[in-house]
Amino acid sequence: MLTVMPLKSLAKFDHLPALDQTLWRDKLSQLLESTGEGIFGIDMRGLCTFINRAGAEQLGWLPAEVLGQNMHELAHHTHGDGAMSGTHYPEQLCPIFNAFRNGLPCRIDTEYFWRKSGSSFAVEYSSYPIMDGDVVQGAVVTFVDISARRQAEDALKQAHAVLEQRVSERTHELQAALSQLRELSAHTHSVREDERCRIAREVHDELGSLLVALKMDVGWLDKRLSEQQQRGADAAQTMRDTMRGKCQKMSQQIETAVDNVGRIITDLRPSILDHQGLWAALDWQAHEFVQSAEMQLDWRMDVARAAPLDEQRAIGIFRIFQEMLSNVGRHARASQVAITISADAKTISLEVKDNGCGADAAAFEAADAYGVMGMRERALHLGGSIAISSQKGTTIHILIGDDHRIVREGIKQVLADAPDIQVVAEADTGPAILASVEALQGHHGLQAVLLDIALPGRDGLDVLQALRKSWPQLPVLMLSTYPEKQYAVRCIRLGASGYLNKSADPDDMIAAVRKVASGGMYVSSATAEALASAVAPISNRHGVDALSHREYQVYRLLTAGKSVGEIGAELALAGNTVSTYRARILEKTGTRNDVELALYAQQHSKPDQ
Repeated sequence: MLTVMPLKSLAKFDHLPALDQTLWRDKLSQLLESTGEGIFGIDMRGLCTFINRAGAEQLGWLPAEVLGQNMHELAHHTHGDGAMSGTHYPEQLCPIFNAFRNGLPCRIDTEYFWRKSGSSFAVEYSSYPIMDGDVVQGAVVTFVDISARRQAEDALKQAHAVLEQRVSERTHELQAALSQLRELSAHTHSVREDERCRIAREVHDELGSLLVALKMDVGWLDKRLSEQQQRGADAAQTMRDTMRGKCQKMSQQIETAVDNVGRIITDLRPSILDHQGLWAALDWQAHEFVQSAEMQLDWRMDVARAAPLDEQRAIGIFRIFQEMLSNVGRHARASQVAITISADAKTISLEVKDNGCGADAAAFEAADAYGVMGMRERALHLGGSIAISSQKGTTIHILIGDDHRIVREGIKQVLADAPDIQVVAEADTGPAILASVEALQGHHGLQAVLLDIALPGRDGLDVLQALRKSWPQLPVLMLSTYPEKQYAVRCIRLGASGYLNKSADPDDMIAAVRKVASGGMYVSSATAEALASAVAPISNRHGVDALSHREYQVYRLLTAGKSVGEIGAELALAGNTVSTYRARILEKTGTRNDVELALYAQQHSKPDQ
């Protein structure tokens, strides 16, 4: 910055000769015009007495336009930054004017000057008083535009702030990672101790007790053998038979002990992994899992081009796969799982998909998601990664069709315990059920229909047939109090996705709804037995099993005490047609009249023991 001498000394050149005075003024003028900094002088009123070209250009004025102007009102009238931005700058607070009013020089780099155009620029200025002897005559001001410097400083501050933020975020991430690592380590230690306790308990309770029993049996045998010579022939033969039975029992105990040892060893480390390799172990684990979890499995494996794996990598991949399946079993509530395993010379891919309820993405990032953290740590250690994609499962929307309000309320109460199941509609007659399904656009608005067999207005089996015709993709779960062996097969033949007794356990009802809603078939053990027996040829069937669908409808109404006319009105059949069906029913059931038929129905409608 140009340093300006106090004009006290410059005012003393009047003693020089006139020629020298002119030369001095010319040199001073050249000096002021040559500098790139703005320079102007003001008198005691703040009016401009001189200004160099650089100063006028920076302010956007011609020098002649500035002379005689109040410099504060011209270029320093408004605050340009900070909390006071845009507010008037009082003259009495101006540091420039304080230079001649109070004789106080200043150097400021935090304020703004204003151009003729109305724009402002950051400025650094100095103000010094002009002295004539001891009398202040005004002030001289030098200034320079520091906008570029200010921008660079602001950019530097912003970069510094961003860096500090990044450092803070990274520090927080590292602290969180360290905390998770500590928690995972503690969890791993806890799991290890739990596993040790489980193994110790199994060894103590099963192997230990078996070995103690064997030891006692061996002691008993030793004692009895030592006494054999003292017994008579008959007593000795009896004892030999007893000892033979004891040996057989001991053999069974040994077999049990061997099985227990094998199970414990498998839990610790499946022998198939060592004897047949990773791919066989994965295949075995997948099928063991779906069998115990009662899931459907879509299994695909392509490892023909896989590179050989060392022991550590194989066990690591196997443990990751185990944890994947464990998560499905514990949380998914799925009925189907698709597993795809592929490998080539460089990569191995394990993909597990299920049709379960899903979860929010945040659940897999939770601090207590130790299983996920463990899989990720194993994958990172092996040079791989874990990717989890999941969404909250869609709610199962169902319709309940039953003519008893109390039953509907009971079913709704049972299903209320399942957060993924929602009853969106209910109806008490056959026509009302069909109308509700139509209003909800079938499988577009519903995932399942719970349908009673005995319905007013239209038989439940008729409703089932109508639903299968109009909405073949909509699962129907039949509900009834009738025994399964008599009705389940008939319902499934007509297209039902399952048959459930209304008195079923609540957990079974929820499981049945989820199963049919996911596209599966719910079959209880009793229904499976009935289906197996139904495989017999039609010619071998007798009684109710030999009735056609329409005959069966008439049979139910006849045994309910309805007359031929009432049946015809309910089923929209002519009276003689109903009579024809009645005759066929009597013949197939081996009865002679309605009374015997009613007794027959009573005998064959008793629940299976």
